[in-house]
Amino acid sequence: MLELIGHIGSTFLILCGLPQLYRTIVTKDVDSLSPVSLIFWSFGCIMMGIYVFMTTAQGPLLINYGFNAVISGTTAALYFLYKKNIYMAIDTKKINELQKIHFFYKIF
Repeated sequence: MLELIGHIGSTFLILCGLPQLYRTIVTKDVDSLSPVSLIFWSFGCIMMGIYVFMTTAQGPLLINYGFNAVISGTTAALYFLYKKNIYMAIDTKKINELQKIHFFYKIF
């Protein structure tokens, strides 16, 4: 019975990060995410996974930390990928505007 409670709790903890990951993938909006929080979440899961593996090797905890490390790491990677693309898009718009202004001044 106790093992079942552990698996149920592990499942709910795994499911916690999936809505954010899904939302990030679909909308590509990362403005509301904290990169520090994502990095701490990822490293915390990795470190706790190593600790649990080396001490008790309890299945539900290993599953929880393993999946959460993947979810948080993926969300963090998407954060930096999408944030970089946003800045590149902004820079491209500015460059295009400057080129139009420069072209306009060349005419006159």
